[in-house]
Amino acid sequence: MANEQTDLELAKKLRDSGVLVEIQQELLPLNNGIIVVGCADGDQFCDRFDYLRQMLQDAGAQVRPHFITRHGGALRLVKDSPLNARGRQTDLDLLDEIEEAMSLKKIYTILLETHCKCGKCAHHGIDVETALALLTHAKERVLSSFNNVTVATICHVDWAPNRKRYYKFCQSAWLRHSGSVNRPQDTPKRVAPVRRGRYFFVPDAV
Repeated sequence: MANEQTDLELAKKLRDSGVLVEIQQELLPLNNGIIVVGCADGDQFCDRFDYLRQMLQDAGAQVRPHFITRHGGALRLVKDSPLNARGRQTDLDLLDEIEEAMSLKKIYTILLETHCKCGKCAHHGIDVETALALLTHAKERVLSSFNNVTVATICHVDWAPNRKRYYKFCQSAWLRHSGSVNRPQDTPKRVAPVRRGRYFFVPDAV
């Protein structure tokens, strides 16, 4: 299992190197709410919900955070994710959930979330760097599956009791970081587009 203290040390390194940065809510179209694909971890849920609710309030948007939760969160959107049981189609199930949420709620801003410390990741030996690499692939998967969506990647860190924080995952800084630690396998790959739903492409600003 991944070591919690090592994960926090890695998270601090990523924060200090600009991979985990302040969320710039002004870059997100928040007016109609957000779809959040995140982990079901109840120990962290209240803090995560309160932050996102406040973010929507501060932006003058409707407070409509629509959560789609699985253990491991958005990392399970990745085809052949190590968090998914072999032979299952968890990734496709989650894509269907996202499509249905957009259809029902008319929300097209999607936050893909991982968090540190994640019990599901620890159980599978996934450290925070590998989790962020998977999050990169999850974003690619969503952008290639749907059009007219804005997708942001975020990371919640439980530093200590009463010291928890959300960060934006900066992928350009991540690519520099992953190259510096010789992790070429983490470079995101664009998968073949899948036509789903009735949406059209809007470039991702965040």
